Order: sequence, then structure tokens, then C-alpha cells
Amino acid sequence: MCDDDAEARHNPLLRDLGCDVSHGESSDSDESDVDMEEQAHRARVSRWRYERERSAGAAREMHVLQAIRMARETRDAMDRSNHLLRLRLERDDSALWADDITAQQRERAAAGAADTLHSVYTSRDEWAAMDGDKHTHEMAMEKWRAHDAAWVVFAERTLFLKQNLKNKLSIDGDDAFEKQTDQTDDDPGIRFQDVPWPPCSWADAIKVVALLEKLENPNHSNATCRKRAFRKLTLRWHPDKFQAKHGFACSGDALGGNTQGMEPHTTEPNETHANAIARRVRCIAQELNDAWREGK
Repeated sequence: MCDDDAEARHNPLLRDLGCDVSHGESSDSDESDVDMEEQAHRARVSRWRYERERSAGAAREMHVLQAIRMARETRDAMDRSNHLLRLRLERDDSALWADDITAQQRERAAAGAADTLHSVYTSRDEWAAMDGDKHTHEMAMEKWRAHDAAWVVFAERTLFLKQNLKNKLSIDGDDAFEKQTDQTDDDPGIRFQDVPWPPCSWADAIKVVALLEKLENPNHSNATCRKRAFRKLTLRWHPDKFQAKHGFACSGDALGGNTQGMEPHTTEPNETHANAIARRVRCIAQELNDAWREGK
């Protein structure tokens, strides 16, 4: 094989010029080897390019994944920070609320202490407003307790007379009213001196009953005790209520010379016990209202 043939076989320009480069079976074999080497080279280049592109894609994907992971970590960190901030704000709000509650409790306690102190001083003023010393005050309350006990007996007696009247009505019918107006010595009815009249003036009566209410209910204010005392006395001495509960049992006999417990100028000629009691109850109700208005 000459040098020109070898150059023509390996130089593509010479092949293009029409040089005869085929010299038998050895020339074909050499060309096949060259083609296979060229294809292998091209395959290696393609594989290298593919690997490079795949590496570049993997790097891009890795970069994206890292960015996503960093974003998630940042979001989680912000969520934790927000949660901690919310907990701290809730704790601060709870502390402020507790401080407010404590302050309110302290204010209520201070107000209660002030009310108690005011009640004590007011009670002392109530005691000092009455004439006399502590012994006199205690005697006034003892007199009023005795008056209440006498009133219970009086109420039981009128209730007994009312029951007797009902029994007479069930037996005698309407004639019992006529019999009831004519009291006998065995059943004289309620006379003027049988009524437990108050042992003191009505201004002092309101104070004494208020003090008794205060002793029974120390938590009540003085104003409340005074209102309860006035209501209690009003219910007892209201003319209509007194007449409905006790008026029917009052004696219809004339007072005559029996004016025990009455001032001489308060009697009227031929006045009955029932009329005298009713008139005295009306005066008591008026005096009680006047004492209440003056004490406000």
C-alpha cells in the first residue's frame, strides 16, 4: 500500500476528489474500524452531554429543594415566634386581668370596710341621739322587747276571740253579730287598757326597733334597718290593718270612768272602748308617719 493510498483513505478531501481508496478487503476493514471509533466517540460525547445536563438539572432541582426547605424552615420559625408572641400576649392579658380583678376585690373590700366603719359610727350616733347612757338604751330595748311579748299575747287573744266568733257564726248564724256587740262579763272583749300601747315616743320607737334589727342582722346597713323598723311598725299600727285583725274583738262598752292609760282630754262623752282604740290607732299612725318624715 503506497503513501498516497493511505492518505486518500484517511483524508476525506481526497475521497471527495474521486481518488480510489478501495484496495481490497483491508481497506474496507480499516474504514469500518474508523466508523466504529467515530460512532463510539460520538456516543461518548452524547453521553457526556447527557450526564452534564442531568447533573445541571439535578443541581437546579437541589437548589429549588434547598430554597423550599429554607422557606419552610423560615415559615416554621415565624409560626413558632408568632405562637410564643401570642402566648406572651395572652399571659400579659391574663396578668392584667388578674390585676384588675385584684384591684376590684381590693376596692370592694375597702368599700365594705368603709361601709362597716360608717355603720359603726352611725350606730354610735344613733345611740348618742337618744337621751341617757348605755343603761338607758338597754332599758329602752328591754321595754320594747316586753312590748313585743305583750303584743304576741294580744294577737293570740284576738285570734282566740275570732275563732269563737266563727264558732258562734256556725251555730247561731247572723244573730252572732248582735250577740257579739253585747259583750257579757265573761267575754268583755278587748278594752282600751288591754291594748299594748308603745312604751315610748315614735321617734324613739323607730330608733329602738332599728337597733334591734341591727342586732339581729349585723350585715344590714343602718338605713335598711331603719326602713325595716318603719315597715314593721306601720304594718302593726296601720288603722285599716289593725281594724281588720283586731277591731272585731274590741269591746263595745262605754269607757265610763275606766280611762286607765289615757289622757283625760283624749276621751269623749259616751265613747266606747272600740271607738277609743280606733281613734288612738289613727293618731299613732299619723305620729309614726310624722316621725319618719322628720327623721329622713
